[in-house]
Amino acid sequence: MKTNGRVTPWLLILLLTVAGSASAFDGKRTGFCLGFGAGLGTITYSDDGASDHKTLNGFQTTLDIGAGITDRLLILYSGHTAIYRAKGLPFVWGTPTVIVRYYFKPTDPSPYIFGGPAAAVGVGWDDYGIGGGGLGGFGFAAGVGYQIDRHFQLELGAVITSGSNTSFRSFHATVNVMGY
Repeated sequence: MKTNGRVTPWLLILLLTVAGSASAFDGKRTGFCLGFGAGLGTITYSDDGASDHKTLNGFQTTLDIGAGITDRLLILYSGHTAIYRAKGLPFVWGTPTVIVRYYFKPTDPSPYIFGGPAAAVGVGWDDYGIGGGGLGGFGFAAGVGYQIDRHFQLELGAVITSGSNTSFRSFHATVNVMGY
């Protein structure tokens, strides 16, 4: 049977996707992991070397992508994005992190801890005195959580960073959905 040259690559991609999905999301913490979360957060920051700190409260989201090394140990890219309002304008703050998450039990329910290096980037508007483009720095992320069942988790975390003239402290409480 003769096939069109375009059909074979698409069929191969489809087969690999289905086979990969079947083994990736098997309910075990090993292998590929993907998670999303949403909740509340607060940040405290200072810029331009100021001694006074500003505090904002707002909406926090998380995105986790990585791999489970064992049924208790995951290595994840964990991106946190927060949207706040200051003087009526949006202030967006993000922290890309690479974290190690350790579950105390091999199956749910289970408490867990996490930590790793972090960076921070805040974007505001200089004209209104709420920061400028590129506020940020490097630091550490850490926290605790509780896996309620196979896919749902509650998490409390903190990110503390500092740069040459800025410092950020972020705290969040999120509800996360994790597939593995």
